[in-house]
Amino acid sequence: MQSSLYIYEINIICVIILSLIFKYYNFKTMKHSTREMIFNSILLFSIFLCFFDMSSEFFSGKLINFNHFLLEISTDLYYICMTLICYSWLNYVYICVLRHDLPKYLKYILRIPILIFVFIVFTNHFTHFLFIIDKENIYHRSGGIYIHWVVSWIYIILATLLSVYVLLCTKSKYRRKEILPYLYFIIAPVIASVIQMNYYGFSLFQVGITISLLMIFFSYQNYMIQKDPLTGLKNRNVLEQYLDHLISPVLSSLSILMIDINKFKEINDEYGHLIGDQALQKTSQVLNEYFMKNYPAAQLYRYGGDEFLIMHVNLNKRELEKIKQDLLYKFQTLELPYSLTVSIGYGYGNVYSEETIKELFQEADQNMYEHKRKN
Repeated sequence: MQSSLYIYEINIICVIILSLIFKYYNFKTMKHSTREMIFNSILLFSIFLCFFDMSSEFFSGKLINFNHFLLEISTDLYYICMTLICYSWLNYVYICVLRHDLPKYLKYILRIPILIFVFIVFTNHFTHFLFIIDKENIYHRSGGIYIHWVVSWIYIILATLLSVYVLLCTKSKYRRKEILPYLYFIIAPVIASVIQMNYYGFSLFQVGITISLLMIFFSYQNYMIQKDPLTGLKNRNVLEQYLDHLISPVLSSLSILMIDINKFKEINDEYGHLIGDQALQKTSQVLNEYFMKNYPAAQLYRYGGDEFLIMHVNLNKRELEKIKQDLLYKFQTLELPYSLTVSIGYGYGNVYSEETIKELFQEADQNMYEHKRKN
């Protein structure tokens, strides 16, 4: 009775926490990105995991009609949910750290172990490969249970290795801070799983997952506070924090590109504010794709209105001019129902005080408006 009470309490607490995360995560909008939908699926699978664990405990040891069948089904679904959580986590990390979805061929390959495992689960009634339900309607593990843990943990380990790889490859301190929570995710489930595997009767995997998802949720909230909600670029508050770090007795090299959308007011007036928002999003997409590919250490900000700002610590005049020409060409060749072009100005030099940073901004700003006047 005491063991059952413990299982109910643990799972109910996890369900409450996961439900609150789900509620607040989905509060801001009804339209979700692939990243958000995958995180939602992880939350839902985790909630189901808790319910199936409670169901298994409820049916265990009760010799009533259909209880044997219901215990077996609850256990089957518990195992499947655990594996789906791990697979979905790999998908989520891939999108977060590489900023694009898994390729289709890779998804198919990664789903093969799940399909094989689902087959093993639903044939367990005949093979007893994973577990057995005895005559007293009590669950017992079989040797094949370790196959389930291996299949599930392969996905989490792959997600962790991917996080480590990207962390080592990226030069941006900001990006490293973004990636670290995905690296730490593994800690709580590992501890919970080791306890659950070595101390029979302890049901802790969902506890570990709940703790890690709570950490990811807090990290996501912090991430969203630093982002412009429309474009996804860093906002002005983050820019000011970054500039504060540059104020020191030691000289710091700094390069700035200021970008302004040409005739943005006309786009809004002629096509409406919805198209105007799409123009801002398209601009941020072009900038993000270009700098992620060519200058991943660059910091991208929405400076305000239809102005964007790119900062880099080590670019010379030749590189800045090349970036300017590349971007002008990219915007000129966009195929849109309206004209989306930009004016660009840049400045570069050494900074050490608020005044020197201000001078650099003024240089970039003046160059941008000079370019705008020529257009």
